[in-house]
Amino acid sequence: MAVTIDAKLLLMEDVATAATVTSSVLDLGKNNTLNPLFVDVKLTTGVTSGNVASIKLQSSADKAFTSPIDEMTVTIGKTAAQQKIPCQLAQFFCPVQPGGRYIRIIVTGGSTAPAGGKLWAYLTPDIQVPHV
Repeated sequence: MAVTIDAKLLLMEDVATAATVTSSVLDLGKNNTLNPLFVDVKLTTGVTSGNVASIKLQSSADKAFTSPIDEMTVTIGKTAAQQKIPCQLAQFFCPVQPGGRYIRIIVTGGSTAPAGGKLWAYLTPDIQVPHV
């Protein structure tokens, strides 16, 4: 089943991996009493060295993120060997506190910074569970 991705909900689109990568900033609107949203983060190209260790979701009342709020951090359980091929890094609920109009994610590498990979991340109203 194909999923249509709204371009306005893209956080990253084939962004090179590094020690720390900050996504684009998305505006959820002034009154962000929205339907539940989920964050979906993938490696579209596997890393050649290192690994992605965590993904932090931040919100802010302003686009400049002068006072960012750390909403949550997801620790990536996939090993460096598992990240050498394209894979799903994380899918999680996007909890945003009232007043958190703007959001972004920060992807952080492990003790060896991830290199050679490409990150893709977006917000979605639902998640896909793979059928085995």
